[in-house]
Amino acid sequence: MRQFTPAETEKRIQRAQKQFKQFMDWEGKFRDSFEQDVRFANGDSDNRWQWEAAMLTGRDADGAPSMTINMTLIHCLLIQNEIKKNPPAITVRPTGMGATSDSAEIYGGLIREISRASDATNIYIKASESLVQGGVGYWRVLTEYEDEESFNQVIRIRSVRSPMGVAMDPDAKEPSGADANWAMIFEDVKNDILEEEYKKDKDQVGAGNVITGESNSWITVDHTRVAEWYEREKFQDQLLEFYSDERPVTQFLSEIPSEMRQALLKDSRTQKRPVTRSKICWYKIIGDKIVDYREVPGKKYIPIVRVVGQETIIDGILDRKGMVRNLKDSQRNMNFWVSAGAMQVALQTIVPWVGPAQAFENIPQWKDANRKRYSYLPFNHLDDQGQPIPAPTRAPPPTMASAYVQGIQIASQQFKDISGQHENTQGQEDNAESGRAILARKASGDTATYHFPDALAAGVAHTGRIILDMAPEVYDTERMIRVSNEDMSQSEVKIDPMAKEAHQEIDKPDEENTKEVVFNPKIGRYEVEAEAGPDYATQRQWAVDAMSQIVGQNKELWAVVGDLLVENMDFPGAAPMAERLRRTINPSILGEGPSPDVQQLQQKLEAQTKLMESLMETIAEKQRLLDNKDEELTIKAVDSETKRIKELGNAEANFAAAGLGGNIRALMAETTGDALEEPDFHQEEAEQMPEAPVDPMAAPAEPAMPEMVQ
Repeated sequence: MRQFTPAETEKRIQRAQKQFKQFMDWEGKFRDSFEQDVRFANGDSDNRWQWEAAMLTGRDADGAPSMTINMTLIHCLLIQNEIKKNPPAITVRPTGMGATSDSAEIYGGLIREISRASDATNIYIKASESLVQGGVGYWRVLTEYEDEESFNQVIRIRSVRSPMGVAMDPDAKEPSGADANWAMIFEDVKNDILEEEYKKDKDQVGAGNVITGESNSWITVDHTRVAEWYEREKFQDQLLEFYSDERPVTQFLSEIPSEMRQALLKDSRTQKRPVTRSKICWYKIIGDKIVDYREVPGKKYIPIVRVVGQETIIDGILDRKGMVRNLKDSQRNMNFWVSAGAMQVALQTIVPWVGPAQAFENIPQWKDANRKRYSYLPFNHLDDQGQPIPAPTRAPPPTMASAYVQGIQIASQQFKDISGQHENTQGQEDNAESGRAILARKASGDTATYHFPDALAAGVAHTGRIILDMAPEVYDTERMIRVSNEDMSQSEVKIDPMAKEAHQEIDKPDEENTKEVVFNPKIGRYEVEAEAGPDYATQRQWAVDAMSQIVGQNKELWAVVGDLLVENMDFPGAAPMAERLRRTINPSILGEGPSPDVQQLQQKLEAQTKLMESLMETIAEKQRLLDNKDEELTIKAVDSETKRIKELGNAEANFAAAGLGGNIRALMAETTGDALEEPDFHQEEAEQMPEAPVDPMAAPAEPAMPEMVQ
């Protein structure tokens, strides 16, 4: 911790006390009204906070009932529970300087993870109670160590104990306090408790340090004020634009390492201009001592968020209010008429029996017949002269005066008219018969109270801006963090402040087909929006209902969206069932295959290919038949010629045996013009040799013609 000199400490303490006094002068009257409104909203028959003290004293003395029929809280709860059903959610959008939609999605996932780990939804709902009932609510954003064994810090959203324990710059114009120059979370703690909690500082606290005679003293005999004081401190700096790797870079001089500054300032290409910057300082003050100090991450905002209901400044006096202030008289009216009507009926005697005195003589049951239940009541039906006596009858029962009944009805109607919340808004039936009429009536009630959820959404959006302002300084070391997706599933992202881009996907060396997401929170500019809407589980149920109706009307769509319908259902086995259904869907519908036009072209090409294959097979079959026919003809021709030659050879042998062989050859040569060869005496050996395969496509050889005998 930085050590301040006594003079510096005194100067800062005086400044903090001065700021606190200015705040109390500005908001003091409203703070009184806030406490009264919240007390009134939570009044009941035991604490009787909805009755004025003077009126209670008189009624108690007279024995009159003072009943509390708290309808104010119901009207507040209608708004608070609607906010609980539709809590605001933060959306991050890129605006330049290297930001991309992917990096904005990671920032959104980081904010969702911070909200989840902080239980931020319940913090917002708690603040909405103060907002609706009293007109203002607060929460804060701070940093904590990731765990007890880590030096890494994380951002967390935390609640404040009471809105009356927060002081904020009265010069801040934004409802969220975005432009506040200081803010304070304080509590007046009993000295004996304080000394136990801060043993190391006990010489600085307690009754021994009482400052007397000063109305602004933070130390009294019994209590000491403990405050966490945030202040924006301004300082002068220079903005430089210089070149690094031949690319222009913009950076503040104070953030550049000292060994590089002179070289950059001497570079003729470097541009510079003076700027006024700020830093956020945090002080822990006990009484009149600063016991802790540090600079907190972020440069733009005090990390305390304010949400405001209806705010007015009239004649220089600030006033804020929620739902309760305007309902107070209607509630008092209701309590008075109910109590008066009850008293009027209670003071009436128990309903008696009426009849002639002779009818009751000597029958003891009639003495308490108006208080006890008898199976029958005998009476004297004849008088002493034997004349009939009419039977006793009951007097009319006590009734509440019509003025009281009308007063209660008027008070009940006033609640609806003032709040804008009618029967259907409260879950009761009314005279609206059509669905359109019911929705119109509900929309009217929502419109009358829309400024409350809208104020809360504005505060949540400012929370996102604070986180974006703090994140580059908090997540400034290389590490793995978790981010939450919109469906609240989680994934891991690597923080790398030295990365050249805001978002990168790098292949993991040890895992095939797996990428590591790298995120640099220092690159890029972003804007934040917050909108109220149902949580993810409710949206899933709505999706199931809507898709079920659509698929029910068009059964063919089951083959298109069946996997999405099952995926959003909450029953064991829904996920694997959806995965199996997805495998049966046409890939083009899932965006994983060719488009329908390409599929149509592919089908035409396949049909033409099959036609060509069929034609080729037909041609091949015809060719095969032709080849077989030619082979058959060739074989027949060869067989015929072989037979003829054999016959000729036999004839020649016969002639040779008769000594006429030469004459025969000469005659054949003369007839055919070819000489008949001498017989081959090795013919028998050749015939015994295996024949060479016959080529069916080769032309048959011309057989030699024998010579004709002259």
